[in-house]
Amino acid sequence: MVQKYSLEVSGIDSTDKSTGFSYYHYGSTVPSYLPFTDQSEYILNSTQPNNFSVSFPTVKPSYYETVWGNGKVELILYAPPTTTQLQPTTELAAMKSRLLAGQDISNLSFYQFVYENAEGKDYGGFFNYEFNADLLQKERLPSSIRFSKTY
Repeated sequence: MVQKYSLEVSGIDSTDKSTGFSYYHYGSTVPSYLPFTDQSEYILNSTQPNNFSVSFPTVKPSYYETVWGNGKVELILYAPPTTTQLQPTTELAAMKSRLLAGQDISNLSFYQFVYENAEGKDYGGFFNYEFNADLLQKERLPSSIRFSKTY
């Protein structure tokens, strides 16, 4: 009767409320093991607003994101795992946004790191899938593991 199952699980670490995780699975069986991930999958080498550096010693995620803010401005940067160094304030200033005219972005602080491993999707493939309505209707993502840490 049932041809496919969809499972979505999310939670917060019971000992560290700033750490969250989620798991998604779509398939013909319900998994008996949930492959959650943790902080050992990445190393933050630098979290300065103009010198961010990360490394992924084991698993390469589909993408990662960094979140920066100062109370008035929030910046979310998405990047492939091959781009391990970012310069958030330089990148934001280079956009020459009229909406940010007069805003001080030199004091942005790093406050969240997220990465996701979507089965079978690299950076380009993941975002092409996420933002393509036709593809979303034709193809279901088999599984996805997401990790977030707020600092």
